[in-house]
This record gives sequence, structure tokens and C-alpha cells, in this order.
Amino acid sequence: DWAKALDILGVETLSSESVDTTLGVVVKYEEDLDAVRAAGVESIA
Repeated sequence: DWAKALDILGVETLSSESVDTTLGVVVKYEEDLDAVRAAGVESIA
């Protein structure tokens, strides 16, 4: 689902901004989103 969302948005390269913007597609709960963001979304990009 996340890859599909990135494709629909026209994202060709992962960046911290694109990860942060679309993270809700794969992380369901707000507290989990906060934890991922606190760990640093740049580690995903």
C-alpha cells in the first residue's frame, strides 16, 4: 500500500519529507507515528 501511495503521488526517490508525509499509510496508530518520527524518518529514506 505504501509503494502504491508513493507512486500515485509521483515520488521517485524517498526523502525525509516524502516518508513523513506518507508514513500514515503503513503506521496505524498516532503513538507509533510519533515513535518513528522521534527515531528519525531520515533513517528510512
